[in-house]
Amino acid sequence: MVSGGFPHTCRLTAPDLKGQSQTGLPPPTAETIALSQRKQKLPAGWDEERIRAVIAHDENQAEDEQIAEIEAAWEDPNGTMVAVPTELVPKVQALLARYERTS
Repeated sequence: MVSGGFPHTCRLTAPDLKGQSQTGLPPPTAETIALSQRKQKLPAGWDEERIRAVIAHDENQAEDEQIAEIEAAWEDPNGTMVAVPTELVPKVQALLARYERTS
């Protein structure tokens, strides 16, 4: 789910892997439960344990730690932060996936 205030920023959240909603989200419908129980294809190197570890890391971070992590990403000399209009995100993700397959 994507949410955010400023038009060029967003916060991504993930539903619990068992189909239960996170705090503040409405209860799951039969359709969302069925979708979440469907076997998902994960990127290479990712499994349910890694996903749960990332979720646990994010949920247990204090707000100042989250801010420090975001600021560190902006200062990383090995990466570039780019504001992308939300409607273009799927196309950018597809482009990056194509690049990774050919690299």
